[in-house]
Amino acid sequence: MTSAGAALLFVGFFSAIGLYNALVYCTTRDRPFLWYFGIMASMAAIEVLFEPSLLGISVARNSFGLNVLRPAILIAFFASEAGFAISFLRLPEHLPRYVRAITALLSVNIAGIILENALPATALHRVLDDLALFAFLGTCAAAGARSRRLGHYNARYYLLAFAGACAGVVINDVAQDLAWHNAIAAYSFQTGMAWEGLFLALALAGRARFATIDQLTGVGNRRAFDEALPTLWMAAQRGKTALALLFIDVDDFKGYNDTYGHPAGDDLLRRIAHLCASCCERSDIFTRYGGDEFAAILPHVSASHANGVARRMREIVEQSCPVTISVGVAVLDETTTSAHQLVARSDAALYDAKALLKSRLRQYAGGE
Repeated sequence: MTSAGAALLFVGFFSAIGLYNALVYCTTRDRPFLWYFGIMASMAAIEVLFEPSLLGISVARNSFGLNVLRPAILIAFFASEAGFAISFLRLPEHLPRYVRAITALLSVNIAGIILENALPATALHRVLDDLALFAFLGTCAAAGARSRRLGHYNARYYLLAFAGACAGVVINDVAQDLAWHNAIAAYSFQTGMAWEGLFLALALAGRARFATIDQLTGVGNRRAFDEALPTLWMAAQRGKTALALLFIDVDDFKGYNDTYGHPAGDDLLRRIAHLCASCCERSDIFTRYGGDEFAAILPHVSASHANGVARRMREIVEQSCPVTISVGVAVLDETTTSAHQLVARSDAALYDAKALLKSRLRQYAGGE
């Protein structure tokens, strides 16, 4: 295969898979899909830079236009890689130190790209450039490994993808420094990035599949709640059937988190989510509403049944966990005119339950 044919093959791959995930982003507004598109678009642009004849034009490799475009595309590539790692691995939430490290190393590499044409192509310059690049790649890989140990399931695909990308970058860089001229050296970078693109696409496919699943607890997330409630509300209105909504909040979760740390707090949330979900029927919708708050939508359930579910939730958590929960219950009746009003009533009931708990604790402390 000629170099132009190989370049066209890679451009087609990067463009097709990148555009697909850009369309997914337009639907989901999930930022990793947009960063993925940035990586693939940058790679397609890099291939065109290597083979301008793909556009049907003849441009000298050292022309002014290419010398301006080359650093801009490389900067876009590095920024997209960093943005994908930070958003996909949820580093600001779980590993903020890695966010600072990746951002700092990204800045160093961008500065190196900008200064590349201004500095002499000496051995020292190449060594410094390689060190900055490998430090950036190593930090991104370390963030993926750490995220995997914290339970991020799709981080394993990220690590597989990044292993191929790193191998391609290293081989390409060494080949350039040692002036190797063979097929492996010529296509190592593109092959490594194609490997990364494939496995990152698998990771994102899993993310799209579980877009309504809370990654920490494994129950439904806020999006699942927002999608389910209007549908069940309309069904209850049309069929004149019962509908109940429960809001569940962990009592003094902040104090537990401050005492035992965030990993212990995450474990506690997972336990509470699974215990409360076990009190629901298969037709019910149990979700993490946000933070340490959960919600359960119970179709075809009366007020007495809903209060019974709430009581079982409180009992099973009190028996199995070092904390308690408060539950607010609201049911659909003739005064409820919208799903939003049902949410407001359930939230108000939760507020009353929390206030009652505080009152009892004060009375207990006073009795002591």
